[in-house]
Amino acid sequence: MNTVALLLAIGWSIKTVVDYSKAEKNYEILLKKEEKVKKSLSRSRLDELKRAHEEDVLIENFLSQWFKNYQIILPRERLFESQEQFEDQWQRDIIAIQEKAKKRFVTLPVPFYLGNSQPQGATHSPEELLQHSKEEFHLFWIADHLCEYPNYQIEEFTYKKDFKRLEFINAETLGSLIIVIRINESTFQKILNGILASPYYLIIENITIENNNKIGPQHLLEEKNDSIKKILGGDKLKISMKITLLDFST
Repeated sequence: MNTVALLLAIGWSIKTVVDYSKAEKNYEILLKKEEKVKKSLSRSRLDELKRAHEEDVLIENFLSQWFKNYQIILPRERLFESQEQFEDQWQRDIIAIQEKAKKRFVTLPVPFYLGNSQPQGATHSPEELLQHSKEEFHLFWIADHLCEYPNYQIEEFTYKKDFKRLEFINAETLGSLIIVIRINESTFQKILNGILASPYYLIIENITIENNNKIGPQHLLEEKNDSIKKILGGDKLKISMKITLLDFST
């Protein structure tokens, strides 16, 4: 009886050891599979992040090249001008705008200093003069564009420096220009389209439109040859715009 019990106990012990050994091997197999899955997921995630980073770099490079099209490129002779040369050019540009406005019957604000952006009466470093030249060059383009269209009034053309560095697009704001004009709608649409198609990067921050005639456009009914001709009155709009000037680094 003792012998049988001993044999049964030995058999059970051997079976237990074998079962434990199998379980241990199965556990090791599961651990290895789990590790492989983790590594596979990690590689997949890393590959996904790598692709996303590469796409971001491509987009960033594309935008950088695209924005460079809007750099303010000064004429070669203006790159190293002295303060006296800058002020002379500034005066010539003011006179050019005044003469063009006169021919186009555009009324300019009085006095008109092209945004009053000149550094007259102070000494400036070459870097500051270069910045002033870019601003003046930019403002001259805008004023010249405004004078392309006849028969309206420019009430305000005021420039305020507001230099800010925009690292995310490798650019800098030069300042903001406030323009107030009295003009009819069709001419304003042409001016606005020209600003939007500017060779420079101009941000129109806001536009305020006010009709001079508080009761709406006038209508004139004219009888002629048994027909009625309706003529819309040419009401002038008072339009205020704030435009931010940007320049993109080389």
